[in-house]
Amino acid sequence: MKIFEIVIQGAHEEEIAHDIQAGIYAAVQNHGYTDVSVQAETVREAGSGMVEVPRFFEEYNRGRIAAQRDRQQRR
Repeated sequence: MKIFEIVIQGAHEEEIAHDIQAGIYAAVQNHGYTDVSVQAETVREAGSGMVEVPRFFEEYNRGRIAAQRDRQQRR
């Protein structure tokens, strides 16, 4: 099973999404598949201006802060 997620943001996002869906259907039909689901969802932007930080960066930062604290305690 393959799952694709594509995020499009911009002036022509609806047209681009339609073209992508049409391309997916054409590619699937070329190989004789019939049991395929293509879904589109429009999401509202948060508008908060906040950037989501990936979890692995949070773990890295916690380790860095702990290392700095350890160095300061040794002084």
